[in-house]
Amino acid sequence: MAFDIGSIFDSRDSINYLVSQYIALESRPRNQIIESREKLTKKQQILTSLDSKLSALNSSADRMTDEITDYFALKTATSSKKEDLLASAGSNAAMGTHAITVGRLATSDTRVSKKYSSDSTDLSSFGSDQTFTMEVGHYYLDNLTGSPTKGQKIYQRVDISVTVAAASFAKKNSEALADIASAINNAMSTALTIDHDYDGNETNEKKLDSIDIVRAEVVSEDGGNSRLVLKSASSGYSYRIDFTDSADSFLSGLEVSNNSQMAGSSGGFITNVGTGVTDSLLNSNFEVNGLTFYRDSNNVTDA
Repeated sequence: MAFDIGSIFDSRDSINYLVSQYIALESRPRNQIIESREKLTKKQQILTSLDSKLSALNSSADRMTDEITDYFALKTATSSKKEDLLASAGSNAAMGTHAITVGRLATSDTRVSKKYSSDSTDLSSFGSDQTFTMEVGHYYLDNLTGSPTKGQKIYQRVDISVTVAAASFAKKNSEALADIASAINNAMSTALTIDHDYDGNETNEKKLDSIDIVRAEVVSEDGGNSRLVLKSASSGYSYRIDFTDSADSFLSGLEVSNNSQMAGSSGGFITNVGTGVTDSLLNSNFEVNGLTFYRDSNNVTDA
Protein backbone atom coordinates (compact mmCIF):
# COMPACT_ATOMS: atom_id res chain seq x y z
CA MET A 1 0.00 0.00 0.00
CA ALA A 2 1.39 3.40 -0.95
CA PHE A 3 0.54 6.89 0.29
CA ASP A 4 1.86 10.39 -0.01
CA ILE A 5 3.51 11.56 3.23
CA GLY A 6 3.38 15.12 2.06
CA SER A 7 -0.38 14.95 1.82
CA ILE A 8 -0.54 14.16 5.54
CA PHE A 9 1.44 17.22 6.53
CA ASP A 10 -0.59 19.36 4.21
CA SER A 11 -3.63 18.60 6.35
CA ARG A 12 -4.16 21.15 9.12
CA ASP A 13 -6.03 18.61 11.29
CA SER A 14 -3.14 16.18 11.07
CA ILE A 15 -0.67 18.84 12.15
CA ASN A 16 -2.80 19.82 15.14
CA TYR A 17 -3.07 16.19 16.10
CA LEU A 18 0.70 15.67 15.98
CA VAL A 19 1.26 18.82 18.05
CA SER A 20 -1.23 17.72 20.71
CA GLN A 21 0.37 14.29 20.90
CA TYR A 22 3.80 15.84 21.31
CA ILE A 23 2.59 18.15 24.10
CA ALA A 24 0.93 15.23 25.89
CA LEU A 25 4.12 13.21 25.67
CA GLU A 26 6.25 16.01 27.04
CA SER A 27 3.72 16.73 29.85
CA ARG A 28 3.82 13.25 31.34
CA PRO A 29 6.65 13.95 33.83
CA ARG A 30 4.91 17.13 35.00
CA ASN A 31 1.56 15.38 35.42
CA GLN A 32 3.23 12.61 37.37
CA ILE A 33 4.75 15.19 39.71
CA ILE A 34 1.35 16.89 40.24
CA GLU A 35 -0.29 13.52 40.96
CA SER A 36 2.45 12.63 43.44
CA ARG A 37 2.04 16.00 45.16
CA GLU A 38 -1.71 15.47 45.55
CA LYS A 39 -1.13 12.05 47.08
CA LEU A 40 1.43 13.50 49.51
CA THR A 41 -0.98 16.31 50.45
CA LYS A 42 -3.70 13.77 51.28
CA LYS A 43 -1.25 11.75 53.37
CA GLN A 44 -0.24 14.93 55.20
CA GLN A 45 -3.87 15.73 55.98
CA ILE A 46 -4.47 12.22 57.28
CA LEU A 47 -1.36 12.35 59.47
CA THR A 48 -2.32 15.80 60.79
CA SER A 49 -5.78 14.52 61.74
CA LEU A 50 -4.26 11.43 63.35
CA ASP A 51 -1.85 13.59 65.33
CA SER A 52 -4.73 15.72 66.63
CA LYS A 53 -6.72 12.66 67.68
CA LEU A 54 -3.70 11.06 69.35
CA SER A 55 -3.10 14.31 71.24
CA ALA A 56 -6.72 14.31 72.48
CA LEU A 57 -6.40 10.66 73.46
CA ASN A 58 -3.22 11.43 75.37
CA SER A 59 -4.98 14.24 77.26
CA SER A 60 -7.83 11.89 78.16
CA ALA A 61 -5.34 9.28 79.31
CA ASP A 62 -3.68 11.87 81.55
CA ARG A 63 -7.05 12.55 83.21
CA MET A 64 -7.37 8.86 84.02
CA THR A 65 -4.18 8.95 86.07
CA ASP A 66 -4.63 12.42 87.61
CA GLU A 67 -3.44 12.18 91.22
CA ILE A 68 -5.30 15.31 92.33
CA THR A 69 -8.72 15.02 90.71
CA ASP A 70 -10.58 11.73 90.44
CA TYR A 71 -12.59 12.22 87.25
CA PHE A 72 -14.25 8.84 87.69
CA ALA A 73 -15.63 9.61 91.12
CA LEU A 74 -19.45 9.71 91.23
CA LYS A 75 -20.66 13.13 92.37
CA THR A 76 -23.41 13.00 94.94
CA ALA A 77 -25.32 15.42 97.12
CA THR A 78 -26.55 14.54 100.59
CA SER A 79 -29.25 16.27 102.59
CA SER A 80 -28.94 16.41 106.36
CA LYS A 81 -32.74 16.36 106.61
CA LYS A 82 -34.01 14.08 103.87
CA GLU A 83 -37.61 14.24 105.05
CA ASP A 84 -37.68 17.93 104.13
CA LEU A 85 -35.12 18.31 101.33
CA LEU A 86 -33.70 16.02 98.65
CA ALA A 87 -30.61 17.02 96.67
CA SER A 88 -28.75 15.69 93.65
CA ALA A 89 -25.44 16.67 92.02
CA GLY A 90 -24.67 17.16 88.35
CA SER A 91 -21.43 16.21 86.60
CA ASN A 92 -20.08 19.77 86.93
CA ALA A 93 -20.95 20.17 90.61
CA ALA A 94 -18.26 21.64 92.84
CA MET A 95 -17.41 20.25 96.25
CA GLY A 96 -18.81 22.15 99.20
CA THR A 97 -21.43 22.50 101.90
CA HIS A 98 -24.50 24.68 101.47
CA ALA A 99 -26.97 25.93 104.06
CA ILE A 100 -30.54 25.68 102.75
CA THR A 101 -33.62 26.90 104.60
CA VAL A 102 -37.09 26.22 103.19
CA GLY A 103 -39.63 28.94 103.97
CA ARG A 104 -42.62 27.44 102.17
CA LEU A 105 -43.50 25.03 99.39
CA ALA A 106 -45.05 25.95 96.05
CA THR A 107 -48.71 25.17 95.58
CA SER A 108 -51.31 25.34 92.81
CA ASP A 109 -53.76 28.22 92.57
CA THR A 110 -57.13 26.91 93.79
CA ARG A 111 -60.42 28.82 93.71
CA VAL A 112 -63.77 27.73 95.12
CA SER A 113 -67.29 29.01 94.67
CA LYS A 114 -69.59 29.82 97.53
CA LYS A 115 -71.51 26.96 99.10
CA TYR A 116 -74.73 25.93 97.34
CA SER A 117 -77.50 23.68 98.56
CA SER A 118 -77.24 20.82 96.06
CA ASP A 119 -80.98 20.43 95.40
CA SER A 120 -81.87 24.12 95.15
CA THR A 121 -81.96 26.21 91.97
CA ASP A 122 -80.13 29.39 92.97
CA LEU A 123 -78.51 29.74 89.55
CA SER A 124 -81.83 30.02 87.71
CA SER A 125 -81.54 33.81 87.96
CA PHE A 126 -79.10 33.67 85.05
CA GLY A 127 -81.49 33.43 82.13
CA SER A 128 -79.04 33.57 79.22
CA ASP A 129 -75.75 32.04 78.08
CA GLN A 130 -72.84 33.24 80.20
CA THR A 131 -69.45 33.83 78.58
CA PHE A 132 -66.38 34.64 80.66
CA THR A 133 -62.61 34.48 80.23
CA MET A 134 -59.99 32.63 82.25
CA GLU A 135 -56.39 33.80 81.88
CA VAL A 136 -53.57 31.29 82.43
CA GLY A 137 -49.78 31.21 82.09
CA HIS A 138 -47.93 29.60 79.19
CA TYR A 139 -44.30 29.28 78.06
CA TYR A 140 -43.48 28.88 74.37
CA LEU A 141 -40.12 28.27 72.69
CA ASP A 142 -39.01 31.16 70.47
CA ASN A 143 -37.81 29.68 67.16
CA LEU A 144 -38.01 32.85 65.09
CA THR A 145 -34.86 33.36 63.02
CA GLY A 146 -33.17 36.63 63.94
CA SER A 147 -35.07 37.04 67.19
CA PRO A 148 -32.88 38.21 70.11
CA THR A 149 -34.61 35.61 72.28
CA LYS A 150 -34.35 32.72 69.79
CA GLY A 151 -33.98 29.41 71.62
CA GLN A 152 -35.41 30.81 74.86
CA LYS A 153 -38.71 30.04 76.56
CA ILE A 154 -40.97 33.09 76.57
CA TYR A 155 -43.70 33.57 79.17
CA GLN A 156 -47.07 35.09 78.42
CA ARG A 157 -50.66 35.10 79.61
CA VAL A 158 -53.28 33.36 77.46
CA ASP A 159 -57.04 34.01 77.46
CA ILE A 160 -59.41 31.04 77.34
CA SER A 161 -63.06 31.84 76.61
CA VAL A 162 -65.73 29.74 78.33
CA THR A 163 -69.46 29.73 77.57
CA VAL A 164 -72.09 28.06 79.77
CA ALA A 165 -75.47 27.47 78.11
CA ALA A 166 -78.54 29.08 79.68
CA ALA A 167 -80.27 25.70 79.93
CA SER A 168 -77.80 24.64 82.62
CA PHE A 169 -79.05 27.26 85.06
CA ALA A 170 -82.54 25.78 85.22
CA LYS A 171 -81.11 22.63 86.77
CA LYS A 172 -80.44 21.85 90.42
CA ASN A 173 -77.37 23.60 91.78
CA SER A 174 -75.25 20.44 91.84
CA GLU A 175 -76.09 19.74 88.19
CA ALA A 176 -75.64 23.35 87.12
CA LEU A 177 -72.22 23.47 88.80
CA ALA A 178 -71.30 20.22 87.02
CA ASP A 179 -72.24 21.81 83.67
CA ILE A 180 -70.07 24.83 84.50
CA ALA A 181 -67.16 22.52 85.33
CA SER A 182 -67.65 20.65 82.05
CA ALA A 183 -67.70 23.89 80.05
CA ILE A 184 -64.40 24.96 81.63
CA ASN A 185 -62.74 21.57 81.14
CA ASN A 186 -63.90 21.42 77.52
CA ALA A 187 -62.51 24.88 76.80
CA MET A 188 -59.16 23.89 78.31
CA SER A 189 -59.08 20.62 76.36
CA THR A 190 -59.79 22.49 73.14
CA ALA A 191 -56.88 24.85 73.82
CA LEU A 192 -54.57 21.82 73.94
CA THR A 193 -55.44 21.00 70.32
CA ILE A 194 -55.68 24.47 68.74
CA ASP A 195 -52.67 25.57 66.68
CA HIS A 196 -51.20 28.99 67.40
CA ASP A 197 -48.09 30.74 66.04
CA TYR A 198 -46.67 32.55 69.08
CA ASP A 199 -43.24 33.48 67.72
CA GLY A 200 -44.26 34.41 64.17
CA ASN A 201 -42.03 31.84 62.45
CA GLU A 202 -45.00 30.41 60.52
CA THR A 203 -44.76 27.14 62.44
CA ASN A 204 -47.67 26.55 64.78
CA GLU A 205 -47.47 25.43 68.38
CA LYS A 206 -50.42 24.41 70.54
CA LYS A 207 -52.25 27.24 72.28
CA LEU A 208 -51.69 25.60 75.69
CA ASP A 209 -49.68 22.71 77.12
CA SER A 210 -51.11 20.28 79.64
CA ILE A 211 -49.17 21.96 82.46
CA ASP A 212 -50.93 25.28 81.75
CA ILE A 213 -54.58 24.33 82.05
CA VAL A 214 -57.11 24.76 84.84
CA ARG A 215 -59.15 21.76 85.98
CA ALA A 216 -62.69 22.19 87.29
CA GLU A 217 -64.76 19.84 89.43
CA VAL A 218 -67.70 19.85 91.81
CA VAL A 219 -67.25 18.70 95.40
CA SER A 220 -70.01 17.63 97.75
CA GLU A 221 -69.79 18.84 101.33
CA ASP A 222 -71.59 17.68 104.43
CA GLY A 223 -75.21 18.71 104.73
CA GLY A 224 -76.06 18.28 101.05
CA ASN A 225 -74.02 21.22 99.84
CA SER A 226 -71.90 21.61 96.70
CA ARG A 227 -69.08 23.87 95.51
CA LEU A 228 -67.32 24.47 92.23
CA VAL A 229 -63.53 24.05 92.56
CA LEU A 230 -60.96 25.34 90.06
CA LYS A 231 -57.31 24.28 90.33
CA SER A 232 -54.33 25.10 88.13
CA ALA A 233 -52.43 22.08 86.80
CA SER A 234 -49.07 23.53 87.88
CA SER A 235 -47.88 25.26 91.01
CA GLY A 236 -46.58 28.79 91.27
CA TYR A 237 -47.48 32.39 90.54
CA SER A 238 -46.75 31.98 86.82
CA TYR A 239 -49.66 29.55 86.57
CA ARG A 240 -52.16 31.62 88.58
CA ILE A 241 -55.75 32.01 87.41
CA ASP A 242 -57.15 35.41 86.43
CA PHE A 243 -60.72 36.13 85.36
CA THR A 244 -62.70 38.48 83.14
CA ASP A 245 -66.34 38.23 84.17
CA SER A 246 -69.42 37.99 81.96
CA ALA A 247 -71.63 41.01 81.36
CA ASP A 248 -74.00 39.65 84.02
CA SER A 249 -71.20 39.25 86.63
CA PHE A 250 -71.62 35.49 86.58
CA LEU A 251 -68.30 34.68 88.28
CA SER A 252 -68.89 37.31 90.94
CA GLY A 253 -72.22 35.68 91.67
CA LEU A 254 -70.49 32.33 92.10
CA GLU A 255 -67.86 34.12 94.25
CA VAL A 256 -65.21 32.00 92.53
CA SER A 257 -63.36 35.13 91.43
CA ASN A 258 -63.42 36.80 94.84
CA ASN A 259 -60.18 38.56 95.68
CA SER A 260 -60.29 37.22 99.22
CA GLN A 261 -59.66 33.94 100.97
CA MET A 262 -62.62 31.60 101.20
CA ALA A 263 -64.13 31.27 104.65
CA GLY A 264 -67.26 29.55 105.88
CA SER A 265 -69.85 29.41 103.11
CA SER A 266 -68.20 32.13 100.99
CA GLY A 267 -65.98 31.56 97.98
CA GLY A 268 -62.55 32.84 97.01
CA PHE A 269 -58.95 31.66 96.83
CA ILE A 270 -57.45 28.92 99.02
CA THR A 271 -53.92 30.35 98.94
CA ASN A 272 -53.14 34.06 98.69
CA VAL A 273 -52.22 34.71 95.06
CA GLY A 274 -50.51 38.02 95.78
CA THR A 275 -49.42 40.55 93.18
CA GLY A 276 -45.99 39.27 92.18
CA VAL A 277 -43.32 36.61 92.50
CA THR A 278 -42.09 37.65 95.94
CA ASP A 279 -45.40 38.13 97.75
CA SER A 280 -47.36 35.26 96.17
CA LEU A 281 -47.84 32.34 98.52
CA LEU A 282 -48.19 30.13 95.45
CA ASN A 283 -44.41 30.23 95.00
CA SER A 284 -41.86 28.25 96.97
CA ASN A 285 -39.56 30.35 99.12
CA PHE A 286 -36.13 29.22 100.30
CA GLU A 287 -32.67 30.47 101.18
CA VAL A 288 -29.35 29.10 99.91
CA ASN A 289 -26.30 30.32 101.79
CA GLY A 290 -28.25 33.38 102.92
CA LEU A 291 -29.65 34.28 99.49
CA THR A 292 -33.45 34.26 99.07
CA PHE A 293 -35.12 32.55 96.10
CA TYR A 294 -38.71 32.28 94.85
CA ARG A 295 -39.74 29.63 92.33
CA ASP A 296 -42.95 28.25 90.79
CA SER A 297 -41.92 24.70 91.59
CA ASN A 298 -40.51 22.71 94.51
CA ASN A 299 -38.04 21.10 92.10
CA VAL A 300 -35.28 23.70 91.74
CA THR A 301 -32.39 23.39 89.27
CA ASP A 302 -31.21 26.99 88.88
CA ALA A 303 -30.48 28.27 92.38
